[in-house]
Amino acid sequence: MTTPEPVGQDLLDRLTTAVRAVPGVTDAAAVARRTLRTPTAPTLGPEPVTPAPGPEPVTPAPGTPAPASRASGAPADLDGGPLHTPADAPATLQEALRAAAELAPDKGTVFITKGNEDVFQSYPEQLRAAEHVLHGLRANGLNPGDAALLQFDDNRAYLTAFWACVLGGFVPTPVKVAPTYDVPNETNRKLHNAWNLLDRPVLLTDTATAPALAAVRTLWNEPAVRILTVDELAAFPADTDWFPATPDSPVLNLLTSGSTGVPKCVQHTNASVVARSLAVARHCGLDGDDVSLIWMPFDHVTVAMYNVRDVIIRCRHVNAKIEHFLSDPLLWLDWAEKHRATNTWAPNFAFAMINECAEQIRERRWDLSRLREITNAGEPVIAATSHRFLHLLAPHGLRPDAIRPVWGMSETCSGVTYTTQHRDHPDVGTVTIDQGTLSGAIRHTTPDAPGAAVLSTVGSPIPGVRLRVVADDGTVLPEDRMGELRIHGATMMSGYHANAEANAESYDDEGWFRTGDLAFVHDGEVVIAGRKKDQIIVRGANYLAHEIESVVERVDGVRVTFAAAAGIRQPDGSEQLAVFFVPRTDDPTEAATTADAVGTTLAREAGITPDLVVTVTESEFPKTTSGKIQRSALVAALEAGTYTDRVFRDDADEETGTATEAATADDTWLFRRQWTPSPQRGPQSGPQPGALTGADGVRLVFGEEEEIRALGLDGDGDGDGGRTPRPWARSRCHEHRAPSGQARPPSTPHRTTASRPTGCSPP
Repeated sequence: MTTPEPVGQDLLDRLTTAVRAVPGVTDAAAVARRTLRTPTAPTLGPEPVTPAPGPEPVTPAPGTPAPASRASGAPADLDGGPLHTPADAPATLQEALRAAAELAPDKGTVFITKGNEDVFQSYPEQLRAAEHVLHGLRANGLNPGDAALLQFDDNRAYLTAFWACVLGGFVPTPVKVAPTYDVPNETNRKLHNAWNLLDRPVLLTDTATAPALAAVRTLWNEPAVRILTVDELAAFPADTDWFPATPDSPVLNLLTSGSTGVPKCVQHTNASVVARSLAVARHCGLDGDDVSLIWMPFDHVTVAMYNVRDVIIRCRHVNAKIEHFLSDPLLWLDWAEKHRATNTWAPNFAFAMINECAEQIRERRWDLSRLREITNAGEPVIAATSHRFLHLLAPHGLRPDAIRPVWGMSETCSGVTYTTQHRDHPDVGTVTIDQGTLSGAIRHTTPDAPGAAVLSTVGSPIPGVRLRVVADDGTVLPEDRMGELRIHGATMMSGYHANAEANAESYDDEGWFRTGDLAFVHDGEVVIAGRKKDQIIVRGANYLAHEIESVVERVDGVRVTFAAAAGIRQPDGSEQLAVFFVPRTDDPTEAATTADAVGTTLAREAGITPDLVVTVTESEFPKTTSGKIQRSALVAALEAGTYTDRVFRDDADEETGTATEAATADDTWLFRRQWTPSPQRGPQSGPQPGALTGADGVRLVFGEEEEIRALGLDGDGDGDGGRTPRPWARSRCHEHRAPSGQARPPSTPHRTTASRPTGCSPP
């Protein structure tokens, strides 16, 4: 530029007006380079919703002035209050199962089997089955305190083994069943590492899984691996002489996820599991008349979150399998109606899959009037997804406030904060913030404001739990300031098994557990902004991975719930944005078109263009059993060259360079800067129609090559002393870079929707 004028909005507006005045330009926008955002582009926030019949949602009028930051100065330190334990409450899981069998013999678990037939097992039957397996485990040499790795495809067999371990003082440790045990994969590596960590315990499984599981003996080169099936153990006589458990006795191991397959082993005692169950029952008003419906797998913390809780409150538990839901998401609604469920749970991806069935939902009918609580937990809660779900199911009797965002983790024994979202009041259970303030004092704004992000709150803590948000030095922050969430309370784990280093690092000097979650408190409710490692900083701006992912999921051609955003660390400490997605078809041409659309949509709706867009298969897209995306595993595979042939680079020469090298390229594909002295036109020549004079300071022209020649700008052919600009073109998924100071035409046809700046190299 010819003046030191700062790049403010006035200057940007003048630039925009000048560019729009150039013949051949239909529209233009000037930006301050950090991101690209058209003036009328929608921002990150709720996706468009087609409301079901019923009251219209209440939304702020477009253009409503953004409120100022509402930081009240109150400390971000929340206390759920004391946990008042009823006099007749069990102190151990053993006591809970005995009481359920004696006091609620008509209650128990309904197993929805492979053919969707219902099989009921009462609590007395469950107790007797567990006593038989207990005898078998003791006969096979298990002693109190020994771990047992649970590998089950059959949920009924799983629960029998789980409760047998509880009765015997053994510690059940669930692990997901691997797709195969013949070759290494993430799941069987995790199983192997857990087996070594826990001192080579027995593997408990069902009859159908045992033959495949036996292959680990060869895979691990460990012929002595012990594998026992529940069916063979059930043949032993019942053993009623239980281990004398206490509240401090270990009762459950939970393995944390990890991209390397090396887990940390979270240990829980009877005390923490019982405390969490009693606190949630009180907080949510649950009792023996409730009916829980769960289809999430038991290798997750689900067993403590629901089955154990239901035994403690002595209510009916309906159990299906995730395979049933994935094959037909609307079965979830069928089960809820048939079993008159009052509460259920699923991660956000399940709500998105239901929303995909909107047309069928409008054509069918369910009675969901008894379903008062649908927990949304296990992965980031996307408010737009929740609201659309509530609108779609309103005609079927679903309460407007049925969805309950919840936060928790394995270390907290599952969910420990609860709140509500409302169909008719989108501001309930949500906050709208300016993403640019994520690193400091949070500024609240309106959904239509530039840079706005709508985040779900996850509520306040349950009884017996305290939460606080702290700075890096451990100082408690005021409300509406971003920091790390820390927790203390009765539901906490006793520690990580055989991992003194992790135990030392995970707690601060005052005994508060470091969750690793970025959060802030607003009006007494926690807002989770993601894991520390899931916040992406690109060109100085902070972005939340799950907000970017929610935009990508709405692109036609992207499979719902199979999109990931991650930052790729560069040698200079900066980050580049990589977007991974699973396309709906295997056609490479369609995948390329979808990748193209991903970049365009993010630029338009999120104000950022990805540096890399990568297509992966469903089997390559790593998720935990709760649906959490393992972004670090995707980045590791990218850097290892796994996706080399499926990377659509932003700024890399398609003929050379690795994925990592591509990620280090500067600028975005939509524009680049080149500077040249402005020709000094004499008064006698006068400006040409549509041209900018030297006094204007900046010359920025968009157009096709032939249009630029026709405009006669920069003395094209008429001896005004200027230099003819050279057009720069780029196919959206493939840029053809040229040596410094040169430009070359693309070798593949460019898309007419891509803008192409022109200009000259520095003199």
